[in-house]
Amino acid sequence: MTFIFLTAFGQTNVVTIKFKHTYSNFDGQISEVKEKSIQVDTILGLEFYKKNFYRPYHFPKQFIDKKFKNETIEKWNDSTKAKDFNSNWTYTYVYDSLSRVTNYNYSGCLICGQLPYRIRIIYDNQNRPLIFQVRHSFDKKEPANEEYVFAYDNKGNIIQIKFFRFGKLDEQIDRL
Repeated sequence: MTFIFLTAFGQTNVVTIKFKHTYSNFDGQISEVKEKSIQVDTILGLEFYKKNFYRPYHFPKQFIDKKFKNETIEKWNDSTKAKDFNSNWTYTYVYDSLSRVTNYNYSGCLICGQLPYRIRIIYDNQNRPLIFQVRHSFDKKEPANEEYVFAYDNKGNIIQIKFFRFGKLDEQIDRL
């Protein structure tokens, strides 16, 4: 009896990409510039930047969900526990008529020492996140504390992230 085993190995297209990470001080002056080379085998999306640069850190896992239109959905972190902000927390998703998350809110967790935040998401004409306006409070009158602005290439990769704190450029990450 003869056995033949065939094994196929998928090739991943790993490339090395250079990035420039620029930091600014409170006066808006450049305080430091770092260049970093990273081996990449995926699209340059938000998860990639979160993993490699910690920017942005909070955002919804899914930006478009066709199940929801013009709805607000609240999800408790642990649905089996009491709905109590002292030991549990919520994520709230506000969807527009195109099923896009336009507001993403985290209630905060008092026992965890985590503050609440609200993220307003503005999209480009291809339904990609263009701007995050982050408010570390639920006070709707308070202006955004932080803002992220994203630029994309023609393949859908994020090639630039600008991070503003209180209206001033704080960090900028550019794909070189």
